[in-house]
Amino acid sequence: MGASMRSVALGGQSGGVPLTKPAPGTIVCTSMSQPKTEHLLQGCLYFTTAKLGRVLTRWAEDAFSDLGLAPNYAFAVMLVNERPGITQTDLAAILHLTPSTLTRFIDKLSAKGWMTRTQEGRHTLLNPTPKSQANQPKLAEGWSQFWKRYTDILGVDDGNGLAASIHQAGQVLEASEDPN
Repeated sequence: MGASMRSVALGGQSGGVPLTKPAPGTIVCTSMSQPKTEHLLQGCLYFTTAKLGRVLTRWAEDAFSDLGLAPNYAFAVMLVNERPGITQTDLAAILHLTPSTLTRFIDKLSAKGWMTRTQEGRHTLLNPTPKSQANQPKLAEGWSQFWKRYTDILGVDDGNGLAASIHQAGQVLEASEDPN
């Protein structure tokens, strides 16, 4: 493979994907014989993050299958356990969910005994239950196993760096939508 057809390695493995800006002259796809659209998809942020999201969703769902919780539900329960009395508004902001989506989450989690909610004036306060508190170690272990699964493949530095880069990109792009 010539210098103009180098692929960027991930974790030292040939044929990987770049986690940082490729060096000048680097071609991300491994074959120039790919159809043009396929080549474009590999460089499309929407397509590549959706693909990554599908893989990570399967792995995160596996991590919490024993508890019967979807990954977003598990995060919500962990946050309520760590912050008893958190408002529904604050939890929605932390999880980047719309209030109506979080209301559906809370309805389901409350019905299954994972949290309680009380009304205090205009605010809905969320609190842990004995069930959620008893399962906090299993929740933390699920996230630990999930993190280990992808960092065993990507490497700790690249896995954490990728998460940080995607988080930062999300913040920048989200802020660009804000009319204020």
